[in-house]
Amino acid sequence: INTRDDLARIGVEVPQQLASLFIMDSAEINRITSDAKPLTDFYPKRLGDEAAEDPAIHAFTGTYMRANDAARRFVTSSLIQQTFPDEITNAQLEPFFAIREMRYRTLIEGINWLEALDVNLRGSQLREPVLEYLDSNSFRVALAKRAADDLQQPPVEVLSDLTADAVAARNYQKAIQLLESKRARSTPASDDIYLLTYLYCLTGEVASAEGIANSWQDRNRPYAKWLWGKLQTEYGFHPPND
Repeated sequence: INTRDDLARIGVEVPQQLASLFIMDSAEINRITSDAKPLTDFYPKRLGDEAAEDPAIHAFTGTYMRANDAARRFVTSSLIQQTFPDEITNAQLEPFFAIREMRYRTLIEGINWLEALDVNLRGSQLREPVLEYLDSNSFRVALAKRAADDLQQPPVEVLSDLTADAVAARNYQKAIQLLESKRARSTPASDDIYLLTYLYCLTGEVASAEGIANSWQDRNRPYAKWLWGKLQTEYGFHPPND
């Protein structure tokens, strides 16, 4: 059994992430339930799928996802002070709570995946959140690598997962090569083109990014405006003309 690898597969890659799993302790539970009457009925579907559609639930849970407040509650919790080592409670935890908040907002609010990806790539060295935003995970990557099996030209079906793995490893040149291979061998998806444009800018190849963006007709995705603005501000990228 390899505990480190097993935890990494479920998204806990470094000890600080254990801290970012914190929601509340008993004192907070007592506070928010002090006026609640105990359940007296038998209603097994009280907690069900439909609850996720209730905006009031998200308004309530969202307050516990705010990164700065969550980090403060963690370090001031008497339970945490008694159970967690100083190496954790004294660490810089805000970035990990920020990543948790971003993942929550992406799931609930549907914020654009490129923005979330950018936050994770710049703010941490974590792999699993990056794989998640690229619609992959460690299990899929392992299967893709097995299918590729050091072939000179991996099957096109596994290129998306291999690309996600390269991005998660911050190997942007390899990710670009895989995306270009996929583009040459199949009809690219819009998300592939936006990702390729973004990666070209990250590696300083702005002219290549502009060429890719100008060659693509589907430029009206909800996150396109955000991407063009970001790349223009940070890299001098010239957005395509509509």
